[in-house]
Amino acid sequence: MDEALKYASKEFYYAKKLNCRRDIAYALIKLSIIHQHFGQKDSAEYYIMQCKMLVNEVNDDDKSYIYNMLGECFMHDSPDSALQYFNTALMYNKNYDIYQNIAKICLCKNDTLNWRKYCDSALANAWYQNKIDILSDIAQMHYASNDIVNYKCVIDQLIESLKDFNAYEKANFTLAI
Repeated sequence: MDEALKYASKEFYYAKKLNCRRDIAYALIKLSIIHQHFGQKDSAEYYIMQCKMLVNEVNDDDKSYIYNMLGECFMHDSPDSALQYFNTALMYNKNYDIYQNIAKICLCKNDTLNWRKYCDSALANAWYQNKIDILSDIAQMHYASNDIVNYKCVIDQLIESLKDFNAYEKANFTLAI
């Protein structure tokens, strides 16, 4: 923790010195995450609220990132607050991470219909490696519920994604050589 805290504190110090609001906001998020990870809830909330005050000073992509991180900070303790942050993040950027986070909350609430809807949205916006991770999560869910028909369907999608990813990698490595 000491090293991570030291690095994040340094990042915050230099961002303030340069008066770069975006980097200050990112450093505050990192400080919040570090404190949250080690159970220092008061410190984590302090830094996240400081970051929240800076969110209007950054561009839309950074707003999306910050709101997504805010949602991740509240995901386990306050899922409803996290959902609000994730939905706000979606207003600025339709990133697969945000959809995936909302899907996780839906799964915790046993809302499998919305869980699948958000998983599908995440898949539509994801890169190959992320698609593979999302499809693996979906397959595990179907396997756990003994839904073999949907499990096989998702496994077939997973295999196709792996083949596509392999073809993409081969083509790019050939170009690189």
